[in-house]
Amino acid sequence: MAMVVGFDVHRAQITYGALNSVTGEVTTGRILPADRATLARFLGRWAGEQVEAAVEATTGWRFVVEELQRAGAAVALAEPTRRGARTNTPELSARARRSASASGLGSAASAVHPLTASPI
Repeated sequence: MAMVVGFDVHRAQITYGALNSVTGEVTTGRILPADRATLARFLGRWAGEQVEAAVEATTGWRFVVEELQRAGAAVALAEPTRRGARTNTPELSARARRSASASGLGSAASAVHPLTASPI
């Protein structure tokens, strides 16, 4: 089974929208708190499955990408969606990330190569 997931990172939470490409089931939710340990536990639900993820490239994206890669997911960064009244909610943003991933990651996304520590 392939899971296609969009993540929208915020200070206090990470919202997500996930599509099971086999059954068509869509799930959405929030990961609280938005930290590495909680995200790693959350990603355990898809252990052993093929996961394609798009992450909105806003503040805090790096640890999300690192944990997704550690879990074996194919990851892409996506341009942040426009902010403003009624133009973006966490749920809409996660849906946009999921759509970008499902469509081959689209032109608004770029693949993320495995991250490595940079020397200081």
